[in-house]
Amino acid sequence: MHQFTPERVEGMRDRVVQIVDELLNAQRHRNQLDIVYDFAHPLPVRVISELLGIPIEDKACFEVWVSALIRTIEPMHNVSEAEVVESASQAIMQMTEYIRGLIAARRDRPRDDLISDLVVSTSHDDVGQMNEQELLASLQLLVAAGFETTVNSITNGMLTLLRNPEVLARLRRDPDMVIRTVEEVLRYEPPVHIRTRTTLADIA
Repeated sequence: MHQFTPERVEGMRDRVVQIVDELLNAQRHRNQLDIVYDFAHPLPVRVISELLGIPIEDKACFEVWVSALIRTIEPMHNVSEAEVVESASQAIMQMTEYIRGLIAARRDRPRDDLISDLVVSTSHDDVGQMNEQELLASLQLLVAAGFETTVNSITNGMLTLLRNPEVLARLRRDPDMVIRTVEEVLRYEPPVHIRTRTTLADIA
């Protein structure tokens, strides 16, 4: 059982590189690249789907559900708050039922994927293991992160580099700067700009 460890993520490096090559090679005949729809969106969606064990043919459902959830923390245009809340509630119910089905299927027939690992780990009564509700919440969070925030990180990073051509030129000269550049872009232009926080006690 591997679970969600750095080693498991590192073990996907070759597969991620393969997906990147496939996406870029598919656009070689074109004179331009739509960084959102041709690259930034399909890359993390395919990676998180393979990591978790979600059938790639079901990704369209998750895209609809995650979009409905994200709209609850974004500025609303031409739509009422009640409609946003209703859409998000339906998305949560549908996503929850779908993930419950995956959990049940992996419990009966585990595979080499993260959902199976988490299901197996929650089958034991060891102290500290997640219960069913915690497992559902964790999987929903992982899906949302893979289908939304990673897309934003890639597109924000590319836009930031295009707006700062001197940094892009330096990165091309010295590719070893890539990790520091990614970390700085995450600080400078984060994928999530709205974060609600609730105090645990009354404050003056």
